[in-house]
Amino acid sequence: MVASGRSVSSSPPSPGGSGGAGPSNRCRILRLVLAAVSLGGACFFLAYHHIPSASVGMAVHLRGDPFGLYGPVHQGNTVPLVPGETRVLVTGAAGFIGMSLLAELSNKGIQGLGMDDYTGFYSIALKEARAARLKREFNIRVLNQSACDQTRVTRLLASERITHVVHLAAQPGVRFSITHPLRYVDTNIKCFTSLLESIIAQPRDARPHFVYASSSSVYGLNDKLPFSEYDRVDRPSNLYGATKRSDEQIALAYEHLHGLPSSGCRFFTVYGPWGRPDMALFKFADKIDKGLPIPIYNKGQMRRDFTFVDDIVDGIIRVMEFRDADGGAQVFNLGNNKPEELMYLIQLLEWHLGKQAIIEDAGDSPGDIEATFADITLSREILGYKPKTSLKEGVARFIAWYRSPEHQDGFSYVSENPITRSGRPGLVAPQKKNFNS
Repeated sequence: MVASGRSVSSSPPSPGGSGGAGPSNRCRILRLVLAAVSLGGACFFLAYHHIPSASVGMAVHLRGDPFGLYGPVHQGNTVPLVPGETRVLVTGAAGFIGMSLLAELSNKGIQGLGMDDYTGFYSIALKEARAARLKREFNIRVLNQSACDQTRVTRLLASERITHVVHLAAQPGVRFSITHPLRYVDTNIKCFTSLLESIIAQPRDARPHFVYASSSSVYGLNDKLPFSEYDRVDRPSNLYGATKRSDEQIALAYEHLHGLPSSGCRFFTVYGPWGRPDMALFKFADKIDKGLPIPIYNKGQMRRDFTFVDDIVDGIIRVMEFRDADGGAQVFNLGNNKPEELMYLIQLLEWHLGKQAIIEDAGDSPGDIEATFADITLSREILGYKPKTSLKEGVARFIAWYRSPEHQDGFSYVSENPITRSGRPGLVAPQKKNFNS
């Protein structure tokens, strides 16, 4: 265990290392020249040579429509959410993104209903506080119910006349999936399929539009950066990513078998106020503030495409309004398109908290990948998605919440043996759960 070796600066740090000068102008010019030459050569090759299947996506994008997971994506209709008509069910509503989405929908006059089974992977008190905020400030209900309960969900979709389902409920976490694999299969695959069955049980003309959360983890061992929707995703680096990729394939199967269109959102390292305490920003801030060591894996040599929650919510709403021109399934990257060094995040936190981090070498983490970097060309061109929040601004907004009365010390709790709020283990078979609304 060693201190970080840096004094806390009197001004906020800038990305690009430990505060020294960045690359020289000569280096920058050389990089630009090399990039231009490479791009020119690639364009010449793509225009005049046979294109192998792995490169078809880039070729189609250069020649016309942007390319997605299932081929070229044609601009479909935008179906706006309409106050008084649109009724949205959000699963995982007591979660970080779910709460933020429902709050923004309410701000737009859209009626929302939440559902969550309050699994204790992290602080149940934090989840209850999010649900209480939705009720207090927006009069939004969050039912204590699992998306796995097919019978109840099927009835709920009909009785509440739901027009859109946004499925955010999942078992998150890369490292936790190594030690608790069956929990991920149960929650992320079995419950996903159960929810789809509830949707197709509705009359065809009354089926809700389906949007679901995927993850940048699906890119796995793909070492091509940035990650594009048409890249290979058949080499998972962890079970969490494998279950999210399975969801995408299951959604495609239901489109083929049952005519159920869907849109998946591949999220890239979402952070912000009310965030998850198992993720780097919250976990590091809490430990720095308390003078506890921060376990750093892979010697800190990692970059993440940190994406502020408001930008993610904007992207989800755009996906909710999107309709594929061919009526099929689609998947979109929702990221910030700007990966940042993990150590830069720590420097920002040190500056905001006025305390120096204690760094602890935690060794290697085999499930983690070195870098994530979202290519958002498809989302930008088809959805009009444009993330606006820099990491520096986003961290400042998180710290403002962290220091506010809304934040409680117990929110930082992360469990090694998750249970539901009812006291049942989180891995109880879905048909045995008995949640009260």
